Amino acid sequence: MPNTLVIPTMGNNDFDLDDIPVNETRKPEFYGRIFDMWFTNHPTNSKKMNLESIRPTFMNGGYYRVDLSPKLSVLALNTPLYLYKNYGVESQGTQLDD
Repeated sequence: MPNTLVIPTMGNNDFDLDDIPVNETRKPEFYGRIFDMWFTNHPTNSKKMNLESIRPTFMNGGYYRVDLSPKLSVLALNTPLYLYKNYGVESQGTQLDD
């Protein structure tokens, strides 16, 4: 389905260690690689999504908002950041603020 928009989200198995988000020093490399795979290199996503509006929050913690129309937005959260053992991960508390 080459013309299908895909709105991926981070899951507990998307990290190097299940349920443990990457630390601050690895964020640029880790989230950059996933951003390229899910958005930049996906033909439809790269054309239909405003990648520059997605990039800042995705690079902060793997979450983002896509505005599909002036009246419809989709919020893709990185819910493993909310696990009790991950409190203290810097981006955990900012997903709904950004």
